[in-house]
Amino acid sequence: MRLALGLIALAILAGACSKRPTSSAAFNIRPGYNFGPLHAGMTMEQVQAILGPPDRKSDGNWTYENFGFWVDFGNTNHTVHIVMCSGGHTSDPAVKGFAGHTQEGIGIGSTRAEVIAAYGEPSATQKTPNRPDFEVLHYRPLGLDFSLDAGKVTGMAVIFRSAAPSAQ
Repeated sequence: MRLALGLIALAILAGACSKRPTSSAAFNIRPGYNFGPLHAGMTMEQVQAILGPPDRKSDGNWTYENFGFWVDFGNTNHTVHIVMCSGGHTSDPAVKGFAGHTQEGIGIGSTRAEVIAAYGEPSATQKTPNRPDFEVLHYRPLGLDFSLDAGKVTGMAVIFRSAAPSAQ
């Protein structure tokens, strides 16, 4: 009996001490610095230690369906290069929409006007001829892109440079 109680207490304590996030809601994005707990230069092993194993792996891309984002390790040294998140527009209930936001409060569902108010005019915009309500706002100096559909953010991408900048 004492052994069983000890094992239960140990399991509860291990769960309480886990640092793995359970939701993307607390992920704060600082362009050029971090995407929640992720930052430029992190290895695949480091990402897995923080987030656990991905739901899917494909050609240097890891998908975390429960968080609503995927990580691209596509640069030459196979470290975090781009993190892309979406609103979870899928019929699969296991795929969650990203619930985090930038430090300026921009997230999935923010309006085009809110993005412009937070970041100013984009360095470039991209329209798709066969999808007139869809556009991408590129903030290249920040390494930040916003995909909008019907004037609302449906996706975000943080493009990191090869090494993490020092936090200031």
